[in-house]
Amino acid sequence: MPIVRIAMLAGRSQEQKKALAKDIAEALIRHCAADPSYINILFEDFVQGHWLAGDDMIDKSDDDVKSVRAVPISYER
Repeated sequence: MPIVRIAMLAGRSQEQKKALAKDIAEALIRHCAADPSYINILFEDFVQGHWLAGDDMIDKSDDDVKSVRAVPISYER
């Protein structure tokens, strides 16, 4: 039962979240042979000032935040 948890600053529309969830579910189905009926995608929306990245309190909109970085994922077989 794949569970995907997405934490981000608030401000995305329901349509944006649905589109993201659809793409993630399709990737799980394609790459992990996941059964669509068991895929769970959870969104956590954080308000400004409730997120710390490194030493920086995030108190601006996502577009203004330079301190939040994507973490590279290494795949080893």
